[in-house]
Amino acid sequence: MPRGLKELETARSEMREVRDFLKRADVKAALSGLNSDALFEVTFKAARATYRVNKVIEQQQLETA
Repeated sequence: MPRGLKELETARSEMREVRDFLKRADVKAALSGLNSDALFEVTFKAARATYRVNKVIEQQQLETA
C-alpha cells in the first residue's frame, strides 16, 4: 500500500474518532452550554472531511487497481 494512501486512511480513522466523540451523549451534555450551531458546524465539518478523504482513498485505490 502506498505511503500516501496509508496516511489518508490514518487521517480518516482519526476524523471518525473525533466525529464519534462529538456525537456521544455525555460529550453533548458537557458541551450543552456552548452555541449549539457552532457544535453542529464542527461535527458537520468532521463528517464532511471524512467523506472527502473517503472519496480520495477510493479514487487512489481505483487508480492502483
